[in-house]
Amino acid sequence: TSPAELRAQLARVLDEHDWNLTRSLEYCERLLLESALRRADGNQTQTAKLLGITARSVYNKVRKHNLH
Repeated sequence: TSPAELRAQLARVLDEHDWNLTRSLEYCERLLLESALRRADGNQTQTAKLLGITARSVYNKVRKHNLH
């Protein structure tokens, strides 16, 4: 994906969320978390290592986004 393509995709995310930054970031956080969880085969500790956050943060985000 080129930078221009990524910018266009991000503009679509913003459009879909009425240019509300908080909602758009929440959506992106969920997608990134889902991707990391898939890469780590659902292992939250490994997901935390991939993302550079604590396992507790992953646990809290999984609950927040109803990914459990």
